Amino acid sequence: MLGVNNGVTARLQHLCLSLVPIWCVAHRLELLALDSVKQVPQLQDCLNAFMEHFHPVLETCENFESVEAARREWLDFKVLIAHHNRHLDSPVLWQQLIQGAIGRDGQFQHMQVIAEISLILPMSSSCCERGFSSMKRIKSDWRSCLSNEMRNCLLQISVHGPPAQDYDSMKAVTKWWSSGCRARRPHYKD
Repeated sequence: MLGVNNGVTARLQHLCLSLVPIWCVAHRLELLALDSVKQVPQLQDCLNAFMEHFHPVLETCENFESVEAARREWLDFKVLIAHHNRHLDSPVLWQQLIQGAIGRDGQFQHMQVIAEISLILPMSSSCCERGFSSMKRIKSDWRSCLSNEMRNCLLQISVHGPPAQDYDSMKAVTKWWSSGCRARRPHYKD
């Protein structure tokens, strides 16, 4: 931590034997924080797994230089969050990171790219699979001549609409019953 073997102080002491090293308290605390952050392997493993999984996407990003630069930036980012932005909720933290409100201008460009990818790309394809299952239910042999517009409307209702238990069909049935050119019940007398 103090650079006793290969630090600047050790090199200067090698050149000038009468040198007395004095460490700034703030710098010593920063080094201590960096060492404590490095000792949390789970976070580093998550970042490595993320960058390995999205490596093809990261290569195409213009603001992403290298994986090593991202790892160095990750350590600085964790220290900054631990000291200055610990009070922020996770969504607010990611929003401020993407907007560039955390750190100096361009300081966390790799973390911005990683945050954008993690918030934009789905981690699973379950929503796509639900859409395909809904389309299979909607487009059956009995409904093979639906227009694209009607199929899209039915798919949106199926995927994003309210549950069938919450739907009140009386309004739709009443409107259907009372509309049209011919009477729905010609033999019915009031």
